[in-house]
Amino acid sequence: QMQRIKFTREGGKDIVLMNWQGHPTGHGSYHNSIMSYSGKVVEAVEEQLDCHMLYFTGASGNVDPSSRINSENITADYWEQGEFMAAEAELAMDSMKKEELGKLQCVHRDVEVMAKGKPTDFPICGITIGDVAFVTAPYEMFNGRGEYIKENSPFDITFISTVSNGGKGYIPTEETFEYGGYEVSRCNYDKGTAEKLAEGYVALLKELYDSRK
Repeated sequence: QMQRIKFTREGGKDIVLMNWQGHPTGHGSYHNSIMSYSGKVVEAVEEQLDCHMLYFTGASGNVDPSSRINSENITADYWEQGEFMAAEAELAMDSMKKEELGKLQCVHRDVEVMAKGKPTDFPICGITIGDVAFVTAPYEMFNGRGEYIKENSPFDITFISTVSNGGKGYIPTEETFEYGGYEVSRCNYDKGTAEKLAEGYVALLKELYDSRK
């Protein structure tokens, strides 16, 4: 799911925000360079629409782009994926619903979770502008938890920005712990943490929504 918002300003360039649930790196561990298709998306959209753009990585801790799977032409894959996503973003701009901005709100909360058997406070944050909500996750959230938050959010549009305001590593969903693997082996939190945090985000969003009244 690709989400896009455009802020139109008097006397300044429009600002485009885009959110997509895919791991931003364009290479695997076999490759020694750093690439991200998100950079190409920003470059292409800014050039075509003469705007400023911000790209947000969504819940993508377990979602890799195809270019990470031992591609023989990593650079071509990187550019092609970025250009495709930029084209999709540009096509949606003309059909966007126009609304006046609502008030800006921000709420920060600590959710108590278990880290290696010990209780610890985990920071979560939500920001809203009218009917648009943003939540920041200081870790690599799995896609299923991101979908849960969006489905239960009372706001028309909910952006999830991962690895924001900190970097606490991977927090896999409960069912993935039995399979092990890279993400599970690097998780410092107990099973069930992903679900508890997701519930915390939903409660935070509902609090922000109710406070608008």
